[in-house]
Amino acid sequence: MGVESPYVFVSEQAPPHELLRWVREQIPSFYESDRLIDNCPNLVWSEQELKLVVPRNSVGPYVKVDFSSPQMNHRRRQGLGKKQLFAKALGLSAQPKTALDLTAGFATDAFTMLLYGLHVTALERHPIVYKLLEDGVRRAHLDLDIGLLIKNQLQIEQCEALEYLHKAEPLSYDLIFYDPMYPTKKKTALSKKNMQVLQAFIIPNETEEMEEVLNQALKMARQRVVVKRPPSAEPLLRKPSLSFPGKSVRYDIYLSGK
Repeated sequence: MGVESPYVFVSEQAPPHELLRWVREQIPSFYESDRLIDNCPNLVWSEQELKLVVPRNSVGPYVKVDFSSPQMNHRRRQGLGKKQLFAKALGLSAQPKTALDLTAGFATDAFTMLLYGLHVTALERHPIVYKLLEDGVRRAHLDLDIGLLIKNQLQIEQCEALEYLHKAEPLSYDLIFYDPMYPTKKKTALSKKNMQVLQAFIIPNETEEMEEVLNQALKMARQRVVVKRPPSAEPLLRKPSLSFPGKSVRYDIYLSGK
């Protein structure tokens, strides 16, 4: 997947050579600048970290992948109960060990799976989002609290979910997690900042593509496939084996062999 939208690359300090080379290879329409450009996505290297900035946009000042953010630290320190909705969806009673996250995004769900003890392979198809994720992982490796967790249990790859599934061996993972992006309805409340960025610059999945991904995922999961959906959305395929509805999200579960 290429980068079609025009981007601005802003460096407040000398960027690593490999980052600058990647920008020039991946973003043919990029414009290099020493300042932010209004109403345009700016990929910014500053304070030894990579950020996405969209001036004069409702998203906010910037977004980055930060596994040491206050929100992530709160989640890690408070602990995660097995009665929580996400834990029920993962089927922790079956003691899954490995998970494949087909749509990593900013890896919030992948990080939560790490906290539950799973080893996670997280895929991201969009080059910009993947680069932000890669930079977040790099910085997390330096964190004394979570560095070993990220190093030992998280693997990230840039690729299309369907392409990866076609190449993977059958029954490769205990569970597969799928959170497809869907078109947002008008007049709905604004989503979280990171999700607004994804929705603004990434083309949502087509229904046919989502169904094909799910069908292929069902061949790869030893225990279950977990599909994250809006509460009122129709299931992607047949009636799921289980469903865990919440106020803002619903998890549809397709058990392997059923």
